[in-house]
Amino acid sequence: MNNNTRLFGISIATALTVALFAPIHSASAATNFEKPCRNADYVKQQVREALGENLTQFELRSFDTRSFIRGGVTRPLDLVLPNEKNEMVKLRVSVQKFPGRVKDLTAAFLKGGETRARAIKLPREMNFQLGKCQKGNPTCGNLAVVGKQVEGFVIDKQIGFALFEPVGMLMKRHGMKRWRGDRSCHIVYNANFHGPIPLDDIRGDKQASRSGKQGLILTGKQVAQDLRRSLENVGNFLIEPANAMPFPTHIPIKLDSDATFYSLSPGTVWSRQLSVINSVRIIYGLFEPLTNADWSIIFDIEGQESWLPGYGPTTTDRYDLLDEINDPGYYMIHHPDNNEVSYFFVGYDMSGGIAGVAGGICNYPGYDDTFGSDEEHQDNHAWGQQVEDVDSGYEFSTLYGRIIVATHEIGHMLGASHSDGCTGTTCCAAGLFSFMCGNSIMMSAGAGGVAPDFRDPFFTPDNSANIKACVDDVY
Repeated sequence: MNNNTRLFGISIATALTVALFAPIHSASAATNFEKPCRNADYVKQQVREALGENLTQFELRSFDTRSFIRGGVTRPLDLVLPNEKNEMVKLRVSVQKFPGRVKDLTAAFLKGGETRARAIKLPREMNFQLGKCQKGNPTCGNLAVVGKQVEGFVIDKQIGFALFEPVGMLMKRHGMKRWRGDRSCHIVYNANFHGPIPLDDIRGDKQASRSGKQGLILTGKQVAQDLRRSLENVGNFLIEPANAMPFPTHIPIKLDSDATFYSLSPGTVWSRQLSVINSVRIIYGLFEPLTNADWSIIFDIEGQESWLPGYGPTTTDRYDLLDEINDPGYYMIHHPDNNEVSYFFVGYDMSGGIAGVAGGICNYPGYDDTFGSDEEHQDNHAWGQQVEDVDSGYEFSTLYGRIIVATHEIGHMLGASHSDGCTGTTCCAAGLFSFMCGNSIMMSAGAGGVAPDFRDPFFTPDNSANIKACVDDVY
């Protein structure tokens, strides 16, 4: 072999090596929040102006959604996320599909009048569970593909509760008409840096504040006692058997939204609904069994619809809106039955610094509603605000806020109460997530708590028992 032939062979081999390995390396580097955003300093200034002091620490990182999907979404993902000290930590998590829709749900509906709606073919659901969410590996999270971006969270002992979401969509929720920045730019932040701001969030606060009950404060000894309870091993979860509740309990949920929520991004309206509710499904269905070990609830999405501009609710009064969507004459293609729930996404600012309001399928202190007592006025709807709160300065627009508000309001529908919450450094999740301490999901401002988007995604044992009793009774 002459020198020219040998050099040509070496060149071909080198080229093939680069072609084989370079794409894998670049895809890996592009899908883990390590790459900085373009014009990061300018973008960070814009985010700080929008969020003010409500989110004190965050980072901006790029995420290549295309590489994530093309690279095989079932392979482990190396994420770089901020821990509770705002240090960027590398975390390898497993990825598996976690669809929320029932299999026969293929069409959504855009409502344009009292009795007019247009069927829309739903796009393929791109939602994934992060981590194993089980006894041997309690890392748990959710990732949803929203258009050309992703949003979701990870709960892990190493980092705490870390979240990521597209900067462009966040800025739209703060009134920016068109995002001209880096479309792959995401904000990554830790829930530890959501500062506590008092807020009287929903009805029932006066009753909760008069009760004098401060909630159950868990000590290490109590946690250990809980773990020694008589438990049933179901799959990889430790679940205490319920009286009449199968494992897990499947509850149908219908998703609805107003015209302003639709207009934020018409092309992603369905994935934005799913992103929040699938995160709630992780908390109720996978996270709860690793904490109180009382129950597991999976919300099956059986309907998605939205109002078009010029139609649907526009009231800014908290209770008027709840009454409107609870009215049996309210137009829904998939109206929930008495034993089903519905969540309404509000894309405009409600008056009075309100995050959300819920009806009640089951009784709890502070509510006069009783499940099934008035079939002509079903009280199984809840709503949650999705955008910046203008009049009081609260941040319900972050993914953290929207997940917590939805989890809180759905908890009310299933019997959880403010007065059975707890707050403070000794208020901690039980079980395998006992490292998470601060404010339980149901603690209200009126009972000494904080605004709903500054709570943590765990129920106290008392509220876990409330939900278990509700589900046993109704389902």
